[in-house]
Amino acid sequence: MALELIDTDPPPWRGRQITFVPFLPDGRCVLAEGPGGPYLPSGEVLDGEDYLIDTVLRVPLETAGFRYQRFRPFGRSGTHVYAWIEGTPYTGYRPHATVPLTPASAETAAARLAAAGQPEPAEAVTAAGDLPGRPPAPTAWVDAP
Repeated sequence: MALELIDTDPPPWRGRQITFVPFLPDGRCVLAEGPGGPYLPSGEVLDGEDYLIDTVLRVPLETAGFRYQRFRPFGRSGTHVYAWIEGTPYTGYRPHATVPLTPASAETAAARLAAAGQPEPAEAVTAAGDLPGRPPAPTAWVDAP
């Protein structure tokens, strides 16, 4: 099923699975690294959870060790919701995954996912990278004096 872009929060009954496209505050996308290659944090909305409150906190922590600060659903494919999140790697006391995280431009992250045989997540990264109001990724890094 193709990714359909949305501009409103889907009702809770519409989202049973959610995939997050994480970004750092500086605009870089973050991919989690696993034995099968790069991936996006993704998981099921559990019974009794509100995906807008509970799942958005739980899934990125449990699957990628990433703590969100801002959240915006932007797409869906059937009952699968895709959401942009902005935050940082987590090192606190809550249960969380400890996996390598790789920051990259949205274009590079999408290309890595596509090369790993994940076309729909790659499409989601591209769409999330184009959302208005998101800071652009830096084009060059300069060491501070």
